[in-house]
Formats: sequence, C-alpha cells, structure tokens
Amino acid sequence: MSQISLARHPILYYRKKWGYHRCKYGESYQGRVVKEINGIKTVFDFDLGKVIKRMYYNAYEIEVIDIMKKHLKPGGVFIDAGANVGYLSAVAAGLVGTSGQVHSFEPMPQYCVYISETAKLNPSHSITANNCALGDKSGKTTIYTQKGCIGGSSIVRGYFPDDQQEDIVTIDVLKLDDYLQQKAITNISMIKIDTQGYELPILRGALGYLQANRDNLPMIICEVSPHAFSLVNSSLDDFGNMMKELGYEPFCICGRHRIKLEKIQTLYRDVLFKPTRK
Repeated sequence: MSQISLARHPILYYRKKWGYHRCKYGESYQGRVVKEINGIKTVFDFDLGKVIKRMYYNAYEIEVIDIMKKHLKPGGVFIDAGANVGYLSAVAAGLVGTSGQVHSFEPMPQYCVYISETAKLNPSHSITANNCALGDKSGKTTIYTQKGCIGGSSIVRGYFPDDQQEDIVTIDVLKLDDYLQQKAITNISMIKIDTQGYELPILRGALGYLQANRDNLPMIICEVSPHAFSLVNSSLDDFGNMMKELGYEPFCICGRHRIKLEKIQTLYRDVLFKPTRK
C-alpha cells in the first residue's frame, strides 16, 4: 500500500490513524463474529489472524475504500479479483445496493467460503462468490501460498522467496472476458485487482471487454508489483503501455495526483487507473 502524505491527504491520514487506534485498543474477539459493514452482514473469523481485526474496526485498505465510496453507486457492477475473505466485496455490495452486482474471485476455498456466507446472509443483494482465479485464459494452473499470511497466494512462480513459500495448490482459472459473456455483464463500474503479481494476465484476459468499452471504461484499482513482471515474461513498461493504449492514466491510490509507474520502487503498490475519457 502506498503511504499517505500528511501534507496532501490529511483527512485520510487521520482517518487511518483513528482506525489503527480503534484496532489497537478496541475489544478483541475469538472465533466468528457477524457484523454489518455498510449495511451488509459480514462474517469475521478472528482465528484467521490479526488482519481480521483491522477489517472489523475499519482500519483496512482505507484508501481503497475511499475511492470505492466516491465512484461506486447504486446499480453498479464491481469485480473483485483476489477477494480473499470478501471484506472489500462486502463494502462494495453496500455501495451498489440491491440493484447492483458484486462478482468476487478467490481461488483458495478456505477463504472463498466466507464470501459465500456473506452472500447467504444478504439474500437481497447480488453477491457471487467464484472459487477460482482470473487470468488470460480459462483452465487450471498452480498457485503458491505464503507462510502465515491469509492474503499471501500468488500464481506467479517465484513471487515469494523459497523460505516463505508453503504449499502449491491446483486451482481453476477463468478469463474475465469469458465470464462477462457468460453472465451477460455489459457495464462494469469498477475492477479491483489484488493478486500478488498476476495483474497483467488478468487484465489481458479482459482486453475484449475493455477495448469494446473505450467510451465507458471502469475504474481499476490494481496492486502493481514491479518485481513480478519479469516472472511472467513481461515488464512494467509493457503494463504501462497497455493501460495507456486502453485509455487509462495512473493515479496515487488517493486518486488526487498522477504518478509515473516507472517510479514505483516498492515491492508492491496500489494504483488507481482512471479512464481519460471520463
């Protein structure tokens, strides 16, 4: 996650500080707790690790949620690639309402089950839990899991150092273009991608939709991992050129100033891609 500059974004900065304060001093729980997030009943399993407490006390992905609240409206369609336990999917469901749709993709069954439970707890909302990954073609592949991290799973071989890798699991993969055609989805509002280095293949799998909708492109929130591109036989320049050709400009995750992708030096950073025609 990119750091917030106090000078540029003081409101978000203090909101994040307040969230961490609540997380630090708020009540701790064990096991499963159901809480409403933006009007959506959501399951929080505290046995999964400390990150669940951050979600419970609204101290998780504050910058991303701020963007979602600004751009996701009732009736919208949200695509969540790398949904994990579905926290951001739940936030999105509350924003798009009963007339909107949330389509979540999480290849690890032990985490996707929480998205399915959230869907069952909110039958008036359209939340679809897909126990698969997104990629540039449909089929099967392997995913590598990271020790001690519920969000640490990557299809990119070598993304994690050998001493951090735990298991290798066979998973299903869908091409987003195929899925959108099957579901007759024609108007996406936002795509969120958090897949530890696999962002380029996912977006290549959506090129058909994106090229056909240049005048009505969705916002894209994408975790960019510079070190992963060479592992998928590509480069950060290839990624940046593709997004530019599609009609996107990269912004800091707060959405208030442009950034240059080639300047990203961290292991990963969330980037907001805004359509130039909107």
